[in-house]
Amino acid sequence: MLHLQNGVSDVIFTRIMACETSKQALDKMKEEFQGIEKRQQPIINLRRDFKNLKMKENETVKQYSEKIIVVVNNIRLLSDQFSYSRVVEKVITTLLERYE
Repeated sequence: MLHLQNGVSDVIFTRIMACETSKQALDKMKEEFQGIEKRQQPIINLRRDFKNLKMKENETVKQYSEKIIVVVNNIRLLSDQFSYSRVVEKVITTLLERYE
């Protein structure tokens, strides 16, 4: 069990730390990650939505950033990595000219 816990990332470790045996830990990981292929399409759709986001003329910066955060949080809920720097870059590069 020690080798298994040391061999996984912190995110996975928190999911298996309550398991008492390595079999329980492996079963837990199998249960959680078995359906990962089914989650790929929603992630692809959300990433496309993120890529296509643009600020509208009548939107405030707050409204626009909230819209971005909703998409990013949905991507993260599906266990996909998404860096803060990428979010900041999106906001900065897609703001209207009047905000530059």
